[in-house]
Amino acid sequence: MTLLAYSRVLRGERQERARALCIERMLWDLREMGVSEIVFESRDRGDNKDARTIANAQRAGVVAKTVRYRFERPEREPILWIPDAIAGAASAQVAGETPYLDQVPEVLVRLVVVDR
Repeated sequence: MTLLAYSRVLRGERQERARALCIERMLWDLREMGVSEIVFESRDRGDNKDARTIANAQRAGVVAKTVRYRFERPEREPILWIPDAIAGAASAQVAGETPYLDQVPEVLVRLVVVDR
C-alpha cells in the first residue's frame, strides 16, 4: 500500500508548516502499518527541516525511535518517481482538475487530506 498525504499549497512558512503536518500524519500512519524504513525525496536544504520534523515526531511518540529514514535524489533512487506521479495525480484530483487518481486501486493508494 502507498500512503499519500496532501495539503493545500501555501507560501513561505505556512507551506513549511503544511508540509510538516503532512509528514507527521504520514509517520503516524506508517507506524500503524509497521513500516521501519522510509525514503524521502531530497529537497536539498529542506532536508534539515524534514529531519527536525521527524525527530520531533519520534520524541513525541508519533513514530518509533527505531524507524530509519534517509533522503535520496530521484536520479539515484528511481522508485521515487512513482510517489511523485501519484502526488501529482492527487493534487490535480483535489483541485478538481482530473480524475486520474480514481484509476488507481484503493488498495495501492489512500488519499489523506491534511487541511489545518
